[in-house]
Amino acid sequence: MTMEMRVSQILVPREPSAVQIENSERLRQAYQSERTQQEMTEIEIGRSRILMIDEDGNTESVTIVSEH
Repeated sequence: MTMEMRVSQILVPREPSAVQIENSERLRQAYQSERTQQEMTEIEIGRSRILMIDEDGNTESVTIVSEH
């Protein structure tokens, strides 16, 4: 008599392992950090650069900080 194994179509969800939880946490933190950096870059790109020219013809950069 031979024993026949039957294949089940029922999938039981597994609990996430500690490594998966750690990786997803690292990914979330990296995403948030990069999103903040991108926002800062977009602010810098959108900011106009103002130069002053003195009576001798020398240019000087003027920094105006008008953040909300």
